[in-house]
Amino acid sequence: MRGNSDKDWLKRVYHADGRDDLARTYDEWAEDYETDVIGYGYKNPALVTATVTRHVDPGDGVILDAGAGTGIIGEVLAVLDYRELVAVDMSDGMLALADKKGAYREVRNMVLGEPLDFADGAFACVVCAGTLTVGHAPPESLHELVRVTRSGGVIIFTVTRPAYLDGGFKAKMDALEAERKWKSVEASDEYLPLPNAPKESSLMARVYVYQAV
Repeated sequence: MRGNSDKDWLKRVYHADGRDDLARTYDEWAEDYETDVIGYGYKNPALVTATVTRHVDPGDGVILDAGAGTGIIGEVLAVLDYRELVAVDMSDGMLALADKKGAYREVRNMVLGEPLDFADGAFACVVCAGTLTVGHAPPESLHELVRVTRSGGVIIFTVTRPAYLDGGFKAKMDALEAERKWKSVEASDEYLPLPNAPKESSLMARVYVYQAV
C-alpha cells in the first residue's frame, strides 16, 4: 500500500543516504513503481528497447539488463522475441516483480559500481536505462559493463546531463575509448526521460551506444 506521494519517492531516490537507503527505498516503491513512472511519461525503456532492435538481433546472444528494476525493458524485449535475458538490480523488491514477468532466465541482486559476478565477455549486449544518474550508479560502473560484454557486443545506456557533465561520466566514457576498451557507435538527441515529473526531477538525458573492443 502506498505510503508516500510520487513526488516523495523521486526525492527519496535522488537524495538517498547511500546504497542501503537507496535499495530500501526502491524495495518500498516497487509495488507502485511502474504506475508512477508511466504517469511521468517515462521514455527510457522505449528508447533503449528501440535502440537494441537496431543493433542486436534475437538469437545473437544473452542480453544483460543492468539496473533492471521491475523488468519493464525485459518484458518488451521478450515480446519482440529476445529470449536470452538476465536481470540484475540492487533491490530485491524490484527483482521479485521483474521475475514474475517471466521474461528473464535469471534475476540476481548485484550493485552497479561493484564487481559483477559474471565471466568476461558473457553477454552479447548490455542495457542500462535510468540508472546512470544522480545518486545512483557511479561512472566506475562502466568498467564492469564493458568487461562482461563480448568483443563486438554493444553497451546501450542512458546518462543524464548532470551525471555526464558534472558526475564524471564524460571523463570515464572518453577514458575507456582512449584505452581502446570500447568505441562510440552513436548517441541520441537529448530528451526528458520523465517529462511529467516534478521540475527538480526533470533531468535531460541521451541514449549512448558503444561497441566493446
